[in-house]
Amino acid sequence: MMIDRLIAELGRPAGQDAATQNQLQLATAILLYSVLPADYEVHRNEIASLVAELKKLFNLPRAKTNRLISRATVAHQSDSAILACATLLKLSTEVGFRQDVLASAIRIALADGTNHHFEIHLIERLARLLNVSPAGERRAA
Repeated sequence: MMIDRLIAELGRPAGQDAATQNQLQLATAILLYSVLPADYEVHRNEIASLVAELKKLFNLPRAKTNRLISRATVAHQSDSAILACATLLKLSTEVGFRQDVLASAIRIALADGTNHHFEIHLIERLARLLNVSPAGERRAA
């Protein structure tokens, strides 16, 4: 049991209270949702990938994951929201977690089997905003 709890904590930023953890989860959900293009219907594989990545990062139950995604849709592709969320993650989390977020964004972008210019641009922007190296690309593979 103790090992299971420790393994579940590995993907979470260390030393955060519940309110901060909730903020980090929402910020991550907003950043990952922003990878999905707003100008066409979102592919089912992309949403499934988003749910899987949030569950992998935070080990959340399906209901909480759905609430996070629902809240993230409100700030979809807002420059100020993306900047604020990336800044929060950059200041509050370790580089390894931010690289995992970037890797998740890459996997979500690739979930529909195509690469759009928009997705490539946003992934590059997220890497800069999160202050992470291309290691996130290796983690996505």
